[in-house]
Amino acid sequence: MSEVLGEYKSLYRAYRIVGFMRWITLMLGPIWFLGLDDKLIAAAEGAGIDLWNFDRLLQWMIVGLSLPIDLSVLEIPVQIVCTGLMVVFFIWASRLKKQVKNAASDHATSVSAMTYGDELIY
Repeated sequence: MSEVLGEYKSLYRAYRIVGFMRWITLMLGPIWFLGLDDKLIAAAEGAGIDLWNFDRLLQWMIVGLSLPIDLSVLEIPVQIVCTGLMVVFFIWASRLKKQVKNAASDHATSVSAMTYGDELIY
């Protein structure tokens, strides 16, 4: 595998991971500001199901599993943190997208320089 192809693959893999995290933080940040979790909890309680809201669930997953403290005292602004992370991931993803395009162009140039018609010349 050529060095140019390896660079492209690693950049593309990083772009996919950052893109996935961008959408996760979108769901956990700005989407919560619409209050969808409160509507889901009200519907579940109406059906007789006891649920935590997303803030409480994330606090339990992030802090409660690792630190033995009372979660009622802890107030983590999950929505604000995720919204900030979403902005960072959007900027990072746009920069990685440009780098992936440049790496793909470099790879295509290197492959076309090594071919004559349909035959590879090494």
